[in-house]
Order: sequence, then C-alpha cells, then structure tokens
Amino acid sequence: MWNTLVRNDSHDASAGIISVLVKGITQLHKKGLPATCILLFDEAWQLAKIGNKSLKASSHSKNVFNFDILAWYIDPSEGVAGFSPHRDRQPERRKEIENSFHSTGEAKYVTMWMALTDATPENSCLYVIPKPFDPGYIAGDDDGEDGEKGRNGTGTGVDNNPPALASDPLSRALKTKQSYQNIRALPRNSGESVIFTHRILHWGSKGNQRCINKPRIAISFVSSDPSFEKPYLRHRNKYWCDDKSSEASASASSRSSTSLPPFYIRLLLVCAQLLIYYQRFDLPKDTIRACYEYCKEHNEELDEAYYKKVSIEFVKAMREEAQETNLVSKNDDVEVSKCSIEEGEAGGVNDADDDEAEEALLQAMLENASEGDFSDDYDEMVEGEEDDGDDDGDDDGDEELIFGEDEEDLADISLIMTSGMEPEKKKRKL
Repeated sequence: MWNTLVRNDSHDASAGIISVLVKGITQLHKKGLPATCILLFDEAWQLAKIGNKSLKASSHSKNVFNFDILAWYIDPSEGVAGFSPHRDRQPERRKEIENSFHSTGEAKYVTMWMALTDATPENSCLYVIPKPFDPGYIAGDDDGEDGEKGRNGTGTGVDNNPPALASDPLSRALKTKQSYQNIRALPRNSGESVIFTHRILHWGSKGNQRCINKPRIAISFVSSDPSFEKPYLRHRNKYWCDDKSSEASASASSRSSTSLPPFYIRLLLVCAQLLIYYQRFDLPKDTIRACYEYCKEHNEELDEAYYKKVSIEFVKAMREEAQETNLVSKNDDVEVSKCSIEEGEAGGVNDADDDEAEEALLQAMLENASEGDFSDDYDEMVEGEEDDGDDDGDDDGDEELIFGEDEEDLADISLIMTSGMEPEKKKRKL
C-alpha cells in the first residue's frame, strides 16, 4: 500500500505557476529571506489548492489541509543540504503511534513534497528508508526495558531508562552494511511529487558542490486528521475552501482572491513556521522576536496547541541566543535572561516590566507544558545543514523581475522580518 512506503505521484500542476514560484523563491534567497516567505504570495496558495486535491485523493477522507507548509532553496554550491534524517511526527508511546493511523491503516498525517525544480542526487533529493526495513515505523523508537519509549533520542522513558539503552532510528534501521542497500533515493522532475506518512524516515541529501544543475527548490503541504493534529488556523473554514467541484488548472490565477487567505494570515503562518523551525534558518534575534510579537498579536487566529509550540520554540531560541552571549548561567534550566531583551528596543518589544511578565509566563509554559501533542524529530537539530543566506544564485538573464512591485514588496517583507511592523495591507501577487 502507498502509505507503507511512499507514493510516486506525478501532478499536472500548472507549469506557469511553478515557474513563477521558482523565480520568486530565487529572488527571496537573493534578498536573504527564507524560501517559506513565498507563502505571502498568491501563487503559493494556488499551488496549495492543486496539491490539496492530490492529498484528498491519496489519504483518508477525515484528513484535511492543515496549513503546515514549508519551502526550500537548496544550492549545493553553497555547501548546504536539506533536513537531516527524521520522522515528521514522533508520538511518545507505541499505542499513540498506532492511534496516529486510521483503522484502515491510512495515516492521520500525510505530507506531499513537490519539486519545483528538478531534484536529483546531484543537487539534493529526498531519501527514505521503506517501512519494511524500519523497525521503528510502528514499534516506535528508543524502546526501554518496559517497552515504553523515550523521546526524540533522549533515552528517558517512563522508568528513566539510561541513554545507553536508547538507539536512534537510523542506527536501528541500519544495523548491518547490507541494510544500507535498503535506502531509496526519490529524484523528481519539476512539478512531480511524493506523498508519504509521518512515520517514514526521510531526509534531504547534500548535493555535489560542483553540481552544475540549478538549486533544488521544493515546497510541501500536509493533510492531517484533526483528532491527531488540528489545522494550524483556528478559523480554517474562513480562509480555506475545499472546492470538490472545481478542477485545478493553469487558469488558477483567474480565481477570486477571496478564496485565498488574506495577507496578514499568510504573514502569520510565515512567522509561526519560522519560529517552529528556527534552528533550520539563520535568523537574527530581532527577526525571531519580531516573528513572535506578530504571532502573539494574532494568536487568536492560531490553533491553541500550535501557538503553544510557537511560544515554546521562541523561548528556546531566546535561551540559546542568551547562552551564546554568556547572559544566562549554564545551571539555569529554561530561564531566558532578562538582559537578552533590551528595554525600549524597537520592533514591537514591550517595556521592561511587560518583558519580565512575558518571560515568566513563557518560562512556565516551557517547564510545565507537555510537548507530546505536537512533537517531531526537530528538537535535536544538527546545525549548519541548511542556510538560506545571501547568494547570487541562478541568474535568469534578461527576464523581468516577477514581483509586480518587486522592490517595494521585498522591502515590505524585510521590514516585517526585522522590525515586526506590518506595511499597508495590499494584495500580494507574483
């Protein structure tokens, strides 16, 4: 069955939309902005509508589009790679893993990963370990003596099993040199995609630095059962319409913009996703703080569990930054130094008293909140594997810039990312 490994699925998505997205993400990269900022523009959502059709046709009827969207720009010449090996979701115990599948065996969390440019072993493509060769796919990872699991490779099960009893998922799946032959590369042409479950071990390879191919640019969409993971937007139906009757086509750009999320919701998702995956992006402290301030301002739009995760990741990011600047004692467990946020600093930061109250609240959340309801393998990241920094990248010669008012739009995005100030709302279209 497709969900036991991965489904090869070629999509008749609009070549025009994909071409525009590739140019847009390339321009974002040149400006030093993460590829996920492409969600600010209409074409990303038009492609999401197309992708949602495939997700609906390929997954359980109870699964719905949940707004978990990411985009990547991987240029091997820069020495970067895709995400390191992981599972998309990591329930703590075997019973919870079993409950993350429907009674039919179909997963309650399904990802569609689409290549916008050709993805090959040369410039980076996905690799997976198929279910039949992955002992942790259903049984879970880091089994202790009592059969209960530790968490994300920590080896701390319910009986405080020592780390020595734990083994990471890759080590269990690749115990012998012959087992490495079970690894599958999944190259894709532009516009093709793969659909896989939350339990598939997968990663983005590090391409050949001397590769002459274009950078690997990709985007992913997710469908999930709300009983397992709710859509990230609390008012999902207000901003998303599952149109079963209309056919997705290259004429998607002519659709009414009212069927797409408004700009402030797109920006909210960008800010939230950058915080959730902050370890994957080289973001300045002020940008991380600006993203959180914007999420806090619009938190009523976000699902409660998702916003809690966003807040926890913000605290972790601030703590790490403070530790790096020697502003936090090594013996402190989760405290974010009050010195790490300067009084009166621009960018939407409150006064010192408000900062202290906010830090205390978020510290309590970090200490007391259970992350089991929203857990993945990104809590222990290997640094330096993906970098969306400045690069001259791919030059398209005399082709016109694809943003309608490109410099103004990119200046607006940069303003938001660095100061938390939102420019005058206007339709964003590539």
